[in-house]
Amino acid sequence: MDKKFFALVLFVVAGIAIFFLSIYAIFHIWGYLTYETKAEKELWIAEDKLLLADEANFFPATGTIVIEKNEACIPIRSINEKEAIYTEVLCENGRGWVIGSSNFRVIRPASPR
Repeated sequence: MDKKFFALVLFVVAGIAIFFLSIYAIFHIWGYLTYETKAEKELWIAEDKLLLADEANFFPATGTIVIEKNEACIPIRSINEKEAIYTEVLCENGRGWVIGSSNFRVIRPASPR
């Protein structure tokens, strides 16, 4: 009887662990999808002429893609480093990396009511 009880307890504990890991995975995936959705809906307008970097942590930028003033860009993804937040943007003249969004006017869609 002790072996059956131990097996039952082990089965219940394993089931609870799998349940909570599944819930964690669902919330993690949901958070990732909603973040990506929010980022894709933003529109960034360049406030000055900028040079895009080819890689996330390669600054000062030495790339060949120039963003003109008032050019529209869409943020694709961000990488948080200790010294800065690097954001990959897709603009009319090309794709590259910038530091943050301080050189852009960020336009967010109106929240649904």
